[in-house]
Amino acid sequence: MAKLLRDVCGLPEDESLWKAGRGFVVRDLPWTEEKLRAIPPFEFENWAVIALGGIPNKTKVSDYGIDGRILPVEQIARKLA
Repeated sequence: MAKLLRDVCGLPEDESLWKAGRGFVVRDLPWTEEKLRAIPPFEFENWAVIALGGIPNKTKVSDYGIDGRILPVEQIARKLA
């Protein structure tokens, strides 16, 4: 993911630029393919959805391949109001 953000989107991986909204920072992520493969499948689904700011589905089977939901910010604000 970091490689795509750097190479395709042209974003720098930099803490100070991230705070200013012009870069990105990768945190709490497995760094190697071996570490990713060591995570059980359903836990990987949860990790991936949460890492993107989403809400994982409680149902893990018969969900038509939908692992979770990511809501637009304005929709979250409406639900909280």
